[in-house]
Amino acid sequence: TVLKQNYEKHYLPRKASPEKSLDEPETQQAFSALLYALSFYGNHPEKAHGIYHKTAKAFGIADAALLPDKSDCNLSSFNLSLQKLNACSYASKEIILKAVIQCVETDGQVNEHEQSLIRAICACLDIPAPLL
Repeated sequence: TVLKQNYEKHYLPRKASPEKSLDEPETQQAFSALLYALSFYGNHPEKAHGIYHKTAKAFGIADAALLPDKSDCNLSSFNLSLQKLNACSYASKEIILKAVIQCVETDGQVNEHEQSLIRAICACLDIPAPLL
């Protein structure tokens, strides 16, 4: 089934859906949820909030109403956010990747687990992973 899903995803014709922009509320919410979850990865909650706010502000997410509840930071909501963000344009995905990297690099280093996480996010967004 995994092979079939990947085959269909990449090789069978599909309807072209309009690309979404990061300015749309649904994608802003997904972008916010992604950054929020990443900010908690390996960080103390107080530090995580600071990382989130710094990264969100740098990438245009200023609305505090978009801040997800920490209980919403789970694998299924993370996956749903990535699915929504995958509908964005390539230019928007590049912005998302820059934000992801900034969020992960706040401690000045990127460990092996964080590199794997970035590669997985890139795979979900159908964009090439950077060399870190």
